[in-house]
Amino acid sequence: MKTLLQQSTNYPGTNPPRTFASFFRQWVSICSVNSPVQGTYFLQVQTGKKIDGTAAPNGGGSNRFSIRVGAGSNYAASNGLHVYGNQKMGAYANATGANTQFFLTRVLPGEAGKTLVLNFYDTGDASQPGTLAVLPPTDSNLGGSFANCVFTQPPGNATGPPWGTFSNTGSGCAISGVSNSGTPNYNGQWVTWEIPIPGTYTCNSADPLGCWTKLQFVYPPGTNVSDTTTWSAYILGEPVRLIQ
Repeated sequence: MKTLLQQSTNYPGTNPPRTFASFFRQWVSICSVNSPVQGTYFLQVQTGKKIDGTAAPNGGGSNRFSIRVGAGSNYAASNGLHVYGNQKMGAYANATGANTQFFLTRVLPGEAGKTLVLNFYDTGDASQPGTLAVLPPTDSNLGGSFANCVFTQPPGNATGPPWGTFSNTGSGCAISGVSNSGTPNYNGQWVTWEIPIPGTYTCNSADPLGCWTKLQFVYPPGTNVSDTTTWSAYILGEPVRLIQ
C-alpha cells in the first residue's frame, strides 16, 4: 500500500488517468449530467479490468466503495436525490465485534397488509456466530420490531427461491447463530425471509429518511468480521429500493 501511495503512475482505468493516491479513500467525481431531467440513472460496476487497465477475465477483485449523489455541490440528504441498489446489492462488513444498523428497504404506507420478502446470500463470515434482525422504520407505528416473521434455514442453495422450508424467526424478527461454520452453516447459502407488514402500518413518506426498514447485525465483542453479503428485496411482485 505504501508503494502504491508514493508512486506517480497514472492509471488508465480512471478517466482522466489519475495516480492511486489521488483517489484512495477520497471522494472522486466519476460523472456529471448537464441539465438533468427527473428520472432514474443507472451506474453499472464491473470487474472486467484491473485498475492498471489489464484484463481480469475471471472477475477478480472486490468492488468495495461508497457512492453519493449531489446537485452541484449539495450532497445533503435533503437534496431530493437518492442512491439505491437495483435488483441485488452487496455489502461488506469488517468491523470487529460489530453492532450495526443500516438502511435496507423503503416500505411506504401503501404496502400495508402486504409481505416484504428478503433474500440474503453468504452471511455470517466471522470468527463467532452473530445475530441478524430486520427492524421496522423508526418513524413507523410498529415500535421496535416486526412480528410473525419467517425464514428458511440453510442449507438450501440447490433450488429456489424460496430456499428450503419456512420456520419462525426468534422474537423481534431476529435469528441467532448466524455463522459460516457449525450447524446451521450459512456459508455460500441463500436464505429467504418473509416479513408481514401489518394492515395498520404507517410512516412519514414525505421525509426522505422516513419509511426505511433497517438491517441489524450484532457480533460478540472481539469477533473478527469479514462478511461480504448479497441481498435482494421485493414486496410480492412489487420492486422496493435498497440502500446501504
